[in-house]
Amino acid sequence: MLKIDQLHVKFGSTEVVRGVSYTVRPGEIVSLLGESGSGKTVSALAPLKLYSKHLATVNADQIVLGDIDLVKVDEKWLNTIRGKRIGMVFQNPGEALSPHMSIKSQFKELSQVHDMKWDLDVVLKVLDEVGLGDDAARVLEMMPYQLSGGQAQRVTIALTLFLSPEIIIADEPTSSIDASLTEVIVTLLLETQKKRNLGLLFITHDFELASRISDRMIILYGGLVMEEGTCDQIFESPKHPYTIELMRCVNALRTKTERLYTLNGYALDPTEFTEACPFAARCPQVEPRCHEGIPELREITATHHVRCVHAGGLT
Repeated sequence: MLKIDQLHVKFGSTEVVRGVSYTVRPGEIVSLLGESGSGKTVSALAPLKLYSKHLATVNADQIVLGDIDLVKVDEKWLNTIRGKRIGMVFQNPGEALSPHMSIKSQFKELSQVHDMKWDLDVVLKVLDEVGLGDDAARVLEMMPYQLSGGQAQRVTIALTLFLSPEIIIADEPTSSIDASLTEVIVTLLLETQKKRNLGLLFITHDFELASRISDRMIILYGGLVMEEGTCDQIFESPKHPYTIELMRCVNALRTKTERLYTLNGYALDPTEFTEACPFAARCPQVEPRCHEGIPELREITATHHVRCVHAGGLT
């Protein structure tokens, strides 16, 4: 299990993540959703301290992986966990792969960094697992710029699986590839996750996709968790006004028989955060107490939580 408890992240004096908590269990798929700037990617990358300490300040009550609290370990120890126990599939494979090294050299470098014996058969096996088996020998000799978008994303997934992590964090892994390949890459991730019983933290703004693949969904806005629950709870009985508005947008796209629905206003810039509900300015259910403080995340059921003064009173 990966357990994040009260994660706070600042860039300079600006706090962009303001107390986010979530868990990812073995074999579970959890989706982080929200508009751009809501804190999805920062919430996922910060626990591994992938941001320079000169740029970001990361604090949390706990960041627990199994029996290890990552808050208490040093950089050397973190390097044994990054990739090896928690793998990353980044948004842009072109930026995730080194442009100066062949694909084979990048697999070799991973082996060296993690003190693993170089084994070409293992590399070929993992390339076959991601659908590159027929071209594996040729792909290994190629430079990243010679790969198609789909091949590059498959290679980045293969590099992640090569280290046999327990959890994979996938940061919008289909946003930079052709739409026709989206289903292929998602299916690949799901098949691999199931086969290896991995925990998968899936960052996306695509509610339709999240509804098909997730066990649980976490809705972020303004650097805070607004609502979390199972897919059925979020889609069939959303409680937070923000989630309800997003569902209206999704349903308008699904039906294709009515005018597209859009949310009023724009997401807050982190420099505009205050000690009030961040959605208050756009909320159709707003009332004076919404501006008096940030609501607590309240329990509706054991698996469904909402950060709203109405807390379950909305339909």
